[in-house]
Amino acid sequence: MKCFEPLQLLNRNIAIFLFFATILFGRETIILKKQIVIDTPVIELSQIATLNIDNQTLKKYLSHLRVDRKFYQNDLVVTKEEVRRLLQENFIDTSHITIKGEKTTLSLEKKTLSKELLEQAIRKYFKKRYPNKEIKKISLHMKPIEIMGKYTIAVEPETVSRNYAYVKVHIKQANKAAHVYRAYVIIKTLANVVVAVHDIPRGSLIQKKDLAVQKMVTHGKNYPDLQEIIGSVARVNIYKNRKITRYMIEPNYAVKKRQNVRIIYAKGPIRIELLGLALQNGKRGDIIKVKNISTNKVLECKVLSDGVVQFLY
Repeated sequence: MKCFEPLQLLNRNIAIFLFFATILFGRETIILKKQIVIDTPVIELSQIATLNIDNQTLKKYLSHLRVDRKFYQNDLVVTKEEVRRLLQENFIDTSHITIKGEKTTLSLEKKTLSKELLEQAIRKYFKKRYPNKEIKKISLHMKPIEIMGKYTIAVEPETVSRNYAYVKVHIKQANKAAHVYRAYVIIKTLANVVVAVHDIPRGSLIQKKDLAVQKMVTHGKNYPDLQEIIGSVARVNIYKNRKITRYMIEPNYAVKKRQNVRIIYAKGPIRIELLGLALQNGKRGDIIKVKNISTNKVLECKVLSDGVVQFLY
């Protein structure tokens, strides 16, 4: 007993069903169209012909029969005989089917590729791949070309730096490069930069409400982040919408250099307060050098609060 592969068995069963269907429902008609425009080498029978078939199951089956390149090869013409061969290869009894029209001429759809279309693909690629880079200018030399059938545009970076990039643009058909163009791209590198939302006077303590973060061109400079700026003091007048640099701010020192401070000496029940001169800036908790004004001795002290330090014995 001969065994059938699953696919062969399925096709055989479909063929038997459709054979009896054509007998039960009488003669059916396939009318070839004179000419159609296609954008892919593989089409379906319903694209090249009108199917006058009452049996909806049979009609649906025939509609989706694939007419691949072997049925029209290089002449882009599908003849009545080729349609009959297509049906027979798909187990259809053609004795009950009338095919009208001698042939269908196929025309591949023509599309114009312009410089603007390729530039658009480059911008889309950079926006997705390099969100922190912004294109200033694209230098791409090409004349509009006509291309037939489906195609895809693929962007391939060759060199990408802070200020420029070289890319290749591939026009592909059937996964093969049909055309290749090279483009030079001038770019700007963006980064999150903190700006003042209003004027901040010199000496002011800077708070979160005074600031906003914007994505801007930095020209390679290293700007302080939001957390570094919050709680600092404006060293100069900072004007609205200005990018804040490290030069514009300084830490909120509890003790400043050359400032008179109180030196606290405490050991057990003994507590002594002395007058000193800070030799360094210091925030709360910092260890700085302070000169005892009475003895001119330099002491190491811990900053406790504004103008107050504790001698570390």
